[in-house]
Amino acid sequence: MDIGYDNYTGLESVLSVLRNEPDFSKKAEKLRNTTLKKFIKRQSLKDAVKAGFCALDLLTEGITWDTLRSKFSMDEILEFGVDFNIATNIGLKPKYYGGNNGLAILRKMNASDDDIRERIQSLQDIKDAVWSAETVKSAGFTFDELCKLGKVSTYFEGSPGWSVKEIVLAYNPTGDQWMRAGYNEKSKCNMQQYKQFIEPKINTMNIQAYQYKKEEPKETSVPNDYIIQFDQNKLSLVKF
Repeated sequence: MDIGYDNYTGLESVLSVLRNEPDFSKKAEKLRNTTLKKFIKRQSLKDAVKAGFCALDLLTEGITWDTLRSKFSMDEILEFGVDFNIATNIGLKPKYYGGNNGLAILRKMNASDDDIRERIQSLQDIKDAVWSAETVKSAGFTFDELCKLGKVSTYFEGSPGWSVKEIVLAYNPTGDQWMRAGYNEKSKCNMQQYKQFIEPKINTMNIQAYQYKKEEPKETSVPNDYIIQFDQNKLSLVKF
């Protein structure tokens, strides 16, 4: 029955009903008279939408992120409806995040802090993403979380965006955090920055720990039977 919809809208409606059926791929190929894999070899993603294709078909047909990105720009991919979840499932990894500017793209793909945290499982992932300390903070990571992932001082030694000063501007770590991140006088960082930003905090922490220990009250020895010791001479004077 013709109710006035164009071919694309009608085809999209039929495909949305069929999508959860086990033989969807065969039925969809018959309706479209082609597959997305074949279609994008010669035509654009915008044309693919008009032909009744959508981002979910990337998953259905097993089209990888490498294949998609080698043919189309990020703007075209976003316009096609590819979100962070779909992109991750077809092979988007931290090494493809595109550096510091890439975080804004991930946000356009509806990636939340929790989504990103699920995919960044190690300091190596952050290094692969080529993210600075400031970008990592913008992605939702605390400095304590970074310390739990490994030795920050070792992993980001010499990496752009991870100098002591840049870490201070992003996180301003405490003395304890600097130590857990692996920073000490033997670290291969800028020693001038170490002495300016890190050493005073570590020294302050050590002084406070010493003072606390010094002021700790001494325990006094009390007989185990203290409560039941009485002066028998005084007790005999008590009248009941």
